[in-house]
Amino acid sequence: YGAVYRIRRKKGLSHPDPRGAMINWSTLSAPELIELLADSRPTVRDRAEARLVTKGKAALAPLARACAPGTSRNPDVRRRAVFALSQLKVQNLTGALEPCLRDPDPEVRQAAARSLGELRSEGATDSLSTTLADPDPAVRRAVATALGRIGSRQAVDPLFRSLRPDSEPAFQHAVRLALIEIGDSTACRPTN
Repeated sequence: YGAVYRIRRKKGLSHPDPRGAMINWSTLSAPELIELLADSRPTVRDRAEARLVTKGKAALAPLARACAPGTSRNPDVRRRAVFALSQLKVQNLTGALEPCLRDPDPEVRQAAARSLGELRSEGATDSLSTTLADPDPAVRRAVATALGRIGSRQAVDPLFRSLRPDSEPAFQHAVRLALIEIGDSTACRPTN
């Protein structure tokens, strides 16, 4: 009870450096670190993402390129690039993250919405409001949550318009919470 067991497949392949200890992390450039976002080793992917964040402004352009579907066919790399990009301590990340709301992969769109909400990017209110019509329900919930975190009164009308009689309960709940976070009771009153 309470023990941790390592389970391996018989004749399974194991990497000689599962944690990336043999990688000379301090010499890697931002593009080289972005390549490691696709590595098969989870620890290496996580460490590459963390190192990209420490690069700051030097990682901005390479990460913005990595988020583009034409650059990487791997949606997991694009999603990780979105999260790394959103953690950079630089100004105006909204412009780099907004195109990710149109990514073909729903997890990348969801990551972009979440990141814009965490950054409280008021400039992204219009593009997020448009994304409330996304075909994926998880993306719509993330967008509603992001609009609530941003808190712009401009989002009240699009949030109301996004509700349908057949909307999922989780989406309805996300919209209600967003409206509560925005806190504009006058905009929530019906008009005659």
